[in-house]
Amino acid sequence: WIQPFLVKNDFLILGRMKDETTCCSDTKILSVSEAERKQRAAARWKILRSALLGKNTSLIAKNASIHRFAGFQMLSRQIVEIATPSAVDETKETDYAVYDYTIPRRCTNTHHNEESITSSGALRVRTRERTQNEGQKIDLKALTSHRHFGVDNTGNARVWDSEATLTHCLMQACWDDQKPSAITSKLRLSNLWNLASQNNDDNTLHVVELGAGMAGIAGLSLAATALAGLLDNGIDVDVLLTDGHPDAVQNNIVNAGLTNSLYPGHEDRGNIKSTRLLWKDTQEGADDCTDLIANNQRRYFDLCLASDCVHFQEFHAALAMTVARLLRVDGAAIFCQPHRSHSLQRFMKLLDCINKRDTPLWEFSVVDDYDEEMSKRHKQYSEEDSSYDPSIHYPVLLLVRKIRELDESLDRETAVRHMADRDAVKTSTAAADPQVK
Repeated sequence: WIQPFLVKNDFLILGRMKDETTCCSDTKILSVSEAERKQRAAARWKILRSALLGKNTSLIAKNASIHRFAGFQMLSRQIVEIATPSAVDETKETDYAVYDYTIPRRCTNTHHNEESITSSGALRVRTRERTQNEGQKIDLKALTSHRHFGVDNTGNARVWDSEATLTHCLMQACWDDQKPSAITSKLRLSNLWNLASQNNDDNTLHVVELGAGMAGIAGLSLAATALAGLLDNGIDVDVLLTDGHPDAVQNNIVNAGLTNSLYPGHEDRGNIKSTRLLWKDTQEGADDCTDLIANNQRRYFDLCLASDCVHFQEFHAALAMTVARLLRVDGAAIFCQPHRSHSLQRFMKLLDCINKRDTPLWEFSVVDDYDEEMSKRHKQYSEEDSSYDPSIHYPVLLLVRKIRELDESLDRETAVRHMADRDAVKTSTAAADPQVK
């Protein structure tokens, strides 16, 4: 579709779905011709024009969209009803549908060391999501969301495929004690619930999801494990879904109620809340995070989740500082994110720059071969589907562990300086080479 958009300096800029000068495939960076770059740019402006006019998009323009590939779709879902938008904003002409997600448990047979799917232990999550209609006319307020709310509208455009992939991976990390998942192996855990048992005296896994969009399925699924009574270790789950856009926050309040309704009488087992949080690399951002922690019974979070949140590179420092402020020492952050050309690499360089102070703040690593089914589909799509581009469609996992207390002043100064230096290099490179965007 036509998202994402950015509004800067009173000019409307169509957000690039990926870097126009390079294309990443696995570990190889391939050059894209200038003619192809111009063709894609022109096609995306056609997508914008069609959305503004409420017209169907041409086939050529569709082929330039990031959504030309349907995604990995690792979760099964079905529509249970068509909903009204009244709980968000009665003035908006927006169509909604209520979805039931079924998330099977995968566990290892201890006798034969074989993996199987346990349908009886399947989780259910219920969400309300905006529907995508061909020829749908875009709302001008959504288009200029960055000016109104300080954040773009991408989280309200759709539930992005990385969210489903992250949820799928989290379920592996929850249950595969006999066959450790990629997440638990890298984080040195037997399962994800160990994060709750390490330093907490309340035996609760405190989870925060950043940039949850209109449906924080990953966070909802972790809460659902407790709501469904699947935890026999006495651990409760407390989930806070956050986003910078107020519409997303309000919709996740609805999602919390819908998911709770699936488990009547067990609402005390899993607590789901939703609140607004903008990422900021300023003292104001630090104060916002302090208030968030105060509202969480003065507890830092054990686990931070983020799916497809690294692609807007101007927010890298703000995102890194937000994670550092919210996580407790030895807490973990899990990012699920396609490379999107250089965006993920540049975010990791920022993390590494902060680490070069006297004592590292993080341990982090990237895992690209983390699930057998994902790897199988990745190989198949690469060979058979011309619309598939691993750089923008294949999510990898960035696993981060916080290993010391945050020094708000010095660590923030380091992050902000790194961003300024990076922008300076980009500016000088663009001045030397007009083809660099």
